[in-house]
Amino acid sequence: MIQQWGATLAGLGSVSTENIVPVAKGGTGGSTQAAARNGLGLGSAAVAALLGPVSQVGGVPTGAVFESGSNANGTYVKFADGTMICQRLVTTLVDMTANQLKDFGNMQIAAQFASSAFSVVATGIPTSTFDTYGFTTSYSVNSNTVRIVYRNGATPQTIGTTQILCIGRWF
Repeated sequence: MIQQWGATLAGLGSVSTENIVPVAKGGTGGSTQAAARNGLGLGSAAVAALLGPVSQVGGVPTGAVFESGSNANGTYVKFADGTMICQRLVTTLVDMTANQLKDFGNMQIAAQFASSAFSVVATGIPTSTFDTYGFTTSYSVNSNTVRIVYRNGATPQTIGTTQILCIGRWF
């Protein structure tokens, strides 16, 4: 075997004879996974679950990196840093007369934010023309409820799928 790999092993230099290869020579510097992570300077995210329940204690993430879910009110993604994104689709068609203002009322979203201080954006797809003002008002009512108002232009038409996107903090 030495004859078969002799030149290759010689090319590796002292690395070929060391039990634990230091980081400076391309190794991990450790004989266990924990020692290798430490030698490579990896933080706790290196062993954290990527997808699962996120959690925190005193503002310090303690659970998974991402959590996602869905229910009758839409979908959500929570991030370990406290950011959360919620999405709700409203597929009911809404008939609009010329220059009509339509209040969609209060709608719950898929998950609860830490407070009512989150951003709300709504889009709707007109079926006839783009002679529309769109959603003129979209805001949070409380930590898991939004309200949106649509304003049509001079052409009567139907508003198709409405998408509501909310971004804020879960802690």
